Amino acid sequence: MLYDIAVDFADMKGNEIVLDLYTGIGSIGLSISKNAKKVIGIEVVPEAIIDAKLIAKLNSLPNAEFLVGDVKDILDDSFKKPDI
Repeated sequence: MLYDIAVDFADMKGNEIVLDLYTGIGSIGLSISKNAKKVIGIEVVPEAIIDAKLIAKLNSLPNAEFLVGDVKDILDDSFKKPDI
């Protein structure tokens, strides 16, 4: 219910790219992925990312991407690239 309230409050239009930082197993990002163009979850714990990817696959959520690593390192690298 809390995630539904957050999505309503964000007034998402469906064209947003959402960064789910410190995503854990992706609960928040996955719950809003139907309302976003893409969700990118970042987490330092590899096992959590394995679970997040599995949950996304089982729920047919292809617009959710999950990356293993430290948020500061991944964002530093990603923002150097023109495609994110």
